[in-house]
Amino acid sequence: MALLDDLKKQAQQKSARDSVDLSKTLQRDEVNWHYIAPKLFILLDYFKDLVDTLNMVESEDYFRFNLMKNITFENLHKRNFRIKKELNDSLRSFSVRYDLQGEINKRIAVSNSAVTEKLRNLLKQHNIKFSEVPEGKDRTVIIITPIFTTKFTYSADVKACCIVLDIENYDGIWTQTLRYKPDAIDDNLMDETAKYMLGKPNRFMELSGYTMPDEMRSELRKRLDSKPGNPKITTPAIDADTKPAKPEEINQDKSFNFLKLFKNKE
Repeated sequence: MALLDDLKKQAQQKSARDSVDLSKTLQRDEVNWHYIAPKLFILLDYFKDLVDTLNMVESEDYFRFNLMKNITFENLHKRNFRIKKELNDSLRSFSVRYDLQGEINKRIAVSNSAVTEKLRNLLKQHNIKFSEVPEGKDRTVIIITPIFTTKFTYSADVKACCIVLDIENYDGIWTQTLRYKPDAIDDNLMDETAKYMLGKPNRFMELSGYTMPDEMRSELRKRLDSKPGNPKITTPAIDADTKPAKPEEINQDKSFNFLKLFKNKE
């Protein structure tokens, strides 16, 4: 019985320690949440106002989206700005979303069934609309609708006492994660985030502590494009010219002025 009594005593002591540790963790998380919450509310209010404004006007800028190596969509507009709460009404996470939309479908002719399957899975994974037209035993034409949803998702990391920003599908199929201490969230950072979101000259990455040189960023992009798991299309892509393409006018403005960014919808 002595051994059993000793084991029971050890179990009770461990349970007591675990209860104390859990209590401390919950108290710490609660304190951190009250530190983070006001900044999340400030971010949400700012982007609500921005979204409402952007949906009342029409951008004249053009953008591009790189689906994968050798498949790039040009002359896209940013449309349908919206806010989505990620976790019901807890306000511990929300996202700013918009669609990169184009007028010209892209036809991709693939003469390899394995590559066709990889491309099909990629499009399904990212909820990109497409259709297929078989043209023989192994040849398939995949017709892609140019609508790509970009997401800026803010969430609270109460354990680390920071705000996390996940950026998805900004100008290609990639995700970037940035972390901010609550004190870093101010008017300047929010304005620079809006400029970055709209494709205007900005200091967003600098203020986010991300200062990778352009040359290194370009090299990283090349490596990602050549990643073995990334399906490559060797046959030429053919645009279905339903409407004439407009000239490239990407990021020509050197200054940021909301009054000059847009023209009113007629």
